[in-house]
Amino acid sequence: MINNQNYDDTIVALATAAGKSAIAIVRLSGKDSLKIARSIFKGSELNDRVMAYGHIADNENIIDEVNIVYMKAPKTYTGEDTVEIYCHGSIYIAQRIVETAVKNGARLALPGEFTKTAFLNGKLDLSQAEAVIDVINSSTKSAKDVALNQLSGRLKSSISELTSLLTKCIARIEVTVDYPEEDIEDLTIDESLETVDIVINYVKKLLLQSERGKVFKNGLRCAIVGQPNVGKSSLLNAILGESRAIVTPIAGTTRDTLETHIDISGVEVILTDTAGIRKSEDFVEKIGVDRAYQAAENAQIILFVLDMSRNISNEDIELYNNIKSKPHIIVLNKEDATITDYYMQLEELNTDNTNNIVTISASSGKGISNLEDKIIELFNEDSSLLPSEIELSNVRHIDAVHRAEKSLLMARDTLQSRVPVDMAVVDLKGALLALGEITGANVDEDVIDTIFSEFCVGK
Repeated sequence: MINNQNYDDTIVALATAAGKSAIAIVRLSGKDSLKIARSIFKGSELNDRVMAYGHIADNENIIDEVNIVYMKAPKTYTGEDTVEIYCHGSIYIAQRIVETAVKNGARLALPGEFTKTAFLNGKLDLSQAEAVIDVINSSTKSAKDVALNQLSGRLKSSISELTSLLTKCIARIEVTVDYPEEDIEDLTIDESLETVDIVINYVKKLLLQSERGKVFKNGLRCAIVGQPNVGKSSLLNAILGESRAIVTPIAGTTRDTLETHIDISGVEVILTDTAGIRKSEDFVEKIGVDRAYQAAENAQIILFVLDMSRNISNEDIELYNNIKSKPHIIVLNKEDATITDYYMQLEELNTDNTNNIVTISASSGKGISNLEDKIIELFNEDSSLLPSEIELSNVRHIDAVHRAEKSLLMARDTLQSRVPVDMAVVDLKGALLALGEITGANVDEDVIDTIFSEFCVGK
């Protein structure tokens, strides 16, 4: 466990990904970093922030030709003396350098220990530290942008402003309690209500925007649903540009959900191909249909596929009525084989939004780019997914903000009831504590250990 570490230790780890590469970086951090580096480095003198050239050696055995930089505390990532060794990207060489550093007094770093040290030394707040792993794990531009936004300290700054407002509000109330004059108490209630309303409005905005942040971090879920043999699997393959799903003329070929990820305009989209939805006595197919409904329920956008080469059936209409309450796109497939009166039949769906209809040919790929544009357009149009400079994406942060909102609403009710003003303090302090958990001002050590244990070694 990370909480068993000795903070006086000098730690060492490979800071780059394990594997063959042109260059690998071994990082030392701690009070003995320079001492250990000098004991294993043979070359020019090590001066603060000046790159030196030489060799890393285990006693007289040369391990590798390297460049090395010593960085004096506190102007380092961890806030401690730090040494970075730039060696050839051989797994063996990097491991030997780490082993040699350990032989000379260093300790192997635990997962996330460099970043945890930076947090403990005040170089990062907890939200910024968590953003580090989000940057590493980001697979699209949008996910990276959200993580970098948080790493820049914008969330930290906003939370600090809110906690400052609440702290001043609590202090004002406590002063009023010490000097109980009726006219002062009325004024304090009015001023406190104004402050609480400001904080509540901002907290609600954060929660509203968290839906968008979660999508950027975890992906936009799109379920492909429709009757059997309308081209759902062909559509999945067309969007991916490869044959991932089995496609045959036999209805009911897809018996289970097939999930895959794709980057569309910088947003990670999780596409789920589902079994054709129809009434069936086949036990396995019925399971597939149930899973198709579940995928539609979990999706943020539904791609409802119709086959333009056949008449719209009552089953199509029934299925559409089941899904149309969610954000959706009607995908008209096989546009090259459209029956004569198909568009007249389409009116039977009674769709409220004809703008969300896209015509494609999954077999030729025609219209697929228009469909992708429509997915992103629908994502951006959804009123619950407003763009913002600050988009919460971390479940821990969102939970803390929810708890803060609950406490604030209770405090506002208390203030509005005009009971003794100090009765609102408990809820105001509850909101303050909840918001403080985001930046790490108020958080258990077990929570901190859990957060940093999810990091890779060397970060």
